[in-house]
Parts: sequence; C-alpha cells; structure tokens
Amino acid sequence: MEIDGSIMEGGGQILRLTTSLCAILGRDLKIINIRAKRKPKTGLRPQHLAGIQLVGEICNARLTGDSVQSMQITFKPKKVSCGTYSCDPGTAGSIALLTQISIPVTLFSPGDTILSLKGGTHVNFSPPVTDIKKVLLPLLKKFGATVGLKINRCGFFPRGGGNVLVQSKPVKKLKPIEIVEQGEITKFTGFAFTSGKINNGIATRFIKQYTSTLRSEFGNEVEIKIKQSYLNRKQAMGDGCGIFVYAHTSTGCVLASTGLGQRGKKAEVIARDSANELIQDIKSGACIDRHHQDQVIVFMALADGVSSFRTCKLSLHTKTAIHFAEQITGAKFTIEEENKSVIVKCKGIGYENPNELD
Repeated sequence: MEIDGSIMEGGGQILRLTTSLCAILGRDLKIINIRAKRKPKTGLRPQHLAGIQLVGEICNARLTGDSVQSMQITFKPKKVSCGTYSCDPGTAGSIALLTQISIPVTLFSPGDTILSLKGGTHVNFSPPVTDIKKVLLPLLKKFGATVGLKINRCGFFPRGGGNVLVQSKPVKKLKPIEIVEQGEITKFTGFAFTSGKINNGIATRFIKQYTSTLRSEFGNEVEIKIKQSYLNRKQAMGDGCGIFVYAHTSTGCVLASTGLGQRGKKAEVIARDSANELIQDIKSGACIDRHHQDQVIVFMALADGVSSFRTCKLSLHTKTAIHFAEQITGAKFTIEEENKSVIVKCKGIGYENPNELD
C-alpha cells in the first residue's frame, strides 16, 4: 500500500496512524512525501524516526528509508511480538506521540508489553502525557483495553529528559463504544506546575485566572479543584510550567484542556485561552474534546461493531485519521452534525488478535 504523506493534514500523524495499522494488519507499506507540509523541516524528524523504529522492533519489520529528513519509507511488518522495549529519540520529541503509534500495536501482541519511553512529556503541538493518562486510557478501557502509564520524570522543550513507562495487556478484540450523552458538569479537577528556574508564582497566576474564567461561566455551584506543585530535579528535567484542567460529567465523560507556558506570553492569557477552549467544548455538548477526537479513530476502526461518540467541530487531524483509517482497514465512518456538536460513527472491522491468549 502506498500512502501520500502530503495530503490533508500532511504531517506526522499520517506516518503514525498508517504505520501502526499496517503493523497490526501485517500489510506492507510505502509512505512518500512524509510531512511535506511541515516546511522547512519536512521529512522524518528524530521523534518520528524513533516511533517507526519502535513499532518496527515490536513487529519485526523490515524498514528502509528510516533516517532523519527522509521523505520516503517502506515498512514490511512480520508478526507482532511482546516483551519490553525502549525508545529514546534523543530530543524533547513528544512521548505522547510515541504512545500514539505504539499502543494500538501492543494491544494485538501475544502477551503483556512494557514500553520505556523518553523525550518530552509536556511539549507544544502534541498532547501532554498527563492527558494520555487522564483521558485516553480511560477511553481505551471502554474499548476493553487495559493500559497503564507511569510518569517517572517530566521533560520539556528543549532539553527533554522525560521518562514514561507504559504497560499494556493484549486483547482478543476491541469492543465498540457509545459515548454520545455529555450529561451535567459535576466538577473540574487539575493541576498547575512549575519546575527548574520558573517561579512557582506562575502556577498561582495560572490557577487564579483559570478559576475566574470558569466561575464566570459556571458560577459557584460546580466544584473547581486545581492543585499547585513545584517539580524538583527528580520529578522533572529542565524549566517548565503549565496548567491542565479536566471537566468531569455525570455520564462519566472527561474533557481536557491544557495551557503550557510560552516565552513572552502572560500566564493569565494562557490560562484564559485554555479555559475558554474547554468551555467551548463543553457548550458544544461534546463527550470527547477537540484534542482527543482523533486519537480514538484507530480503535473504532478495529473494534467489533458500531462505535459512536459526540464531539465538537472535527479537526483536520481527525478528518485525516478517518480518511486513512478507512483506506487501510476498510472500516466505514459516518459524520452526523447536530446543532453545535458532531457525532462520529464507525462500523469497525472486528479485527481479531491472531495470537493465542491466556
């Protein structure tokens, strides 16, 4: 199968999704024009290279073109294996994106798998690892998958140095999900942090502004509990700060929004923008927020039955994920718009783990 990596989103997501699905299904893959829209740094970057090499190791694949800046690779997988694997791009490359390419594959292995992943835990232009733990893994549990994640050390741009341990158990099949009723907002939880040379007062300002913005929308009836912490040298590598807030609903939904510190941007602006983003997702009626809608597409395509979830306006990442998931698996997605929300449905292929499981 030949994939053009320049279409639609045109970034690393195409590489991760297609490689992961072809590893699971045992299909040879050729990707051309890799990250063609990410100028001037097109082609494979260290974190993308590390991701495909990790999956290549898990499924004993034969790889060609796997070098930094390469615009084309071929990936010929064999049988998915289990065991302990490590991955270190040597940069602050996103650990969350390493989980995005590898976790689906480990679910169809013959046994338990442990991944030791290094890099950036909380970096811009990717989900924070905290969200993987707080939002994505509970969603995977609804699919019938058991995956654990432990953050041993946080790492930020540009130093990286974060370390995360992921443990997954294989499944015979993934169950379909139905998450279409948001319910009532019951509480907001979260935390704000600083590390390294960043003054802890920044976290205080994050919390004050975020809470104020939420209160202006929801009043005093909904509990808001955002903790504050300073990460020491054992807990984090380098300088970093941010705020992570989760909206919990009466139907068990968890919606997330993140604000990471940026040089030259006030803490109050970061917190306010992040809070307003979360408020918009809630008001749309979404059960899965804008940052996680694309991450469940792979699992819906593989699941045994019809899955559905309600979300806000679809991102280009999600549309791209749907396009390639359909192309590779043959699963069929439909999109239904209802007022401010969108319902994504998929008839999955019911892929079955070919291995005998205990």
